[in-house]
Amino acid sequence: MKQTLKILINRWPEVLLVLLFTGGAVLLFSQSDDEQNTMNAKKFIVAMGTGMFFVLGYIFQFGFLRTVVLAENEQFQPTELLFLGRKFLGRFIIFGLILAVVIVLFSQIILSILLSVFGNVNPDGLASEQIQNLPVWMPLTAVLTSMAILLKLWLFMPAVIIVMDCRLRDCREHIKSLQLFKAYEIWGWLGVMVILNFIGYYVGAKIEPDEEANIATTAALIFVSGFVSFAMQLAAVRYVKGKIKL
Repeated sequence: MKQTLKILINRWPEVLLVLLFTGGAVLLFSQSDDEQNTMNAKKFIVAMGTGMFFVLGYIFQFGFLRTVVLAENEQFQPTELLFLGRKFLGRFIIFGLILAVVIVLFSQIILSILLSVFGNVNPDGLASEQIQNLPVWMPLTAVLTSMAILLKLWLFMPAVIIVMDCRLRDCREHIKSLQLFKAYEIWGWLGVMVILNFIGYYVGAKIEPDEEANIATTAALIFVSGFVSFAMQLAAVRYVKGKIKL
């Protein structure tokens, strides 16, 4: 973890840039008004702004991770990060969509099993009211279990794409050669991330989005979680870089 933290600290302006865009997008999305389904000019502008923040944030992030492969401790300008990161955007959109669909399917199956064991709800006919009234730990456990099943895929696939600069179909053989249980640093960051997710889930379920103090709490959780997630991805890139011959 020390070397990963050293890189993040030495290149703090770039890290801050990434977190401002990605964390800002998540914060804007979390504070959006869901009470009205009608679209107006204000909502449209906020939605477009949030989308642009997401896209630019992830392009900066991909560019940063690619520079770690090229020159680990050297600082780069934002324009250089954009130039290096933009070519990865399409690949990660495709990968993210596929991964999201698989996680949702797995989560539904696991949630149905949990309900059949611990709940009184018929898993074959879940209504939206029933889902909203579920204990917090049930959907959270379902999602985390699904992600654990797909752990090697969602941890190493992005890192392989960044390190090898390859297409999705070319990642399979590289991922097979990687040993997840020996990636000790990644496990450390993952443990921190899981703890933060539990804290964020429980805090998010209790706070009111309109209170200034609660907005600050939400923002703090988002940016801390974003930093840990970024560090975990950086650790994965460094691990893959060390294990795969370029």
